[in-house]
This record gives sequence, structure tokens and C-alpha cells, in this order.
Amino acid sequence: MRVSRIVSVLILSAASFGCASSVPKVVVNEKVPAGATIGVVSFRDCVIPSQEDDCPGSGNVAGPMYARVLASRPTMKVTPISRPVAANKELSDADAVALARNSNVQYVLNGEVNDYYSVAPMTYRSDRAAVTVRLLKVSDGSVVAFQTETVQGANYKTPADLIQRVAERFRDAIQ
Repeated sequence: MRVSRIVSVLILSAASFGCASSVPKVVVNEKVPAGATIGVVSFRDCVIPSQEDDCPGSGNVAGPMYARVLASRPTMKVTPISRPVAANKELSDADAVALARNSNVQYVLNGEVNDYYSVAPMTYRSDRAAVTVRLLKVSDGSVVAFQTETVQGANYKTPADLIQRVAERFRDAIQ
């Protein structure tokens, strides 16, 4: 009797854990039509005080990585947009939309790198990266798609490799 309860609890725990891990990482409110033009602003760098070696420049890796991944689909046109504020400063979605209006694009991608940690090879620790991105419709500022994701990889994967994988999931979800 006692063993069957324990087994039941373990099965229920495993089932609920599986459900929790299947939460979508990309939320799409509206698909992007073929031929759409997307402006991509370099993302804000991560601002973790203990990661001064890794965080600076992380937004300049992530933003262009998303741009390359999005542009790899022939049905999307991508335009880079210069970041008007310091790399470690917030760029509001309203400011990103206003900036995009001057770039003649239909959508703008704005985001932040929340973690960017690279380790030396063969140290038995994992590289990791985390991003939050929002795809905004320039005409009205609405959020078309949202992604927040944290990934870890074996220490032979760089944070840039991890961000590429996350960007590919985003690209595949929005169109």
C-alpha cells in the first residue's frame, strides 16, 4: 500500500514536471506575413555585476545573431537599426518603435540579454545565455511575439551558439 502511494506520487510529480517544462518559450500573438520587413536593434547587454568579463558586448552578439537568423528565411527582410542608447542601458519598446518608424520597417525587434556566461573548455561547467525579446508592430506598437528563454550548453558551445539556437526557435514560431 505504502509503495503504491509513493509510486503514484512519483508518477504525478513526473507528469506535472513534464507539463511545466512544456510551457512555450515563444508567445505569438500574430504571425508575421511573408515579405515583411523587420528592423533589429542591437540588444541591451546583460548587466550582472559578477560577470564583467562576459556581459559587455553581449547585446552586440545577440541582436545581430537574431538578424542573421531571421534573414536566413527568404520570406523575411531584415534591416539593422543602430542602438541610440548605451549598450548597458534600457531601450523602451516605445522608443524602439519610434526609432523604427524612421527606418521604414513594419516590425521592430527589441530585446535584452539577461545572462551571457562563457567558461573555459574542459572545466565541467556549462556556458549559458538568456534573452528576452519582443517583436513589435511599428504601426501601433503592439507586441506581435514575445520570447524569454534561458539555455545552457556543454562547455564546447559558446553563448553565441546558444543564442543562435534560441533565435532559430523564435524565427520558426513567428512565421
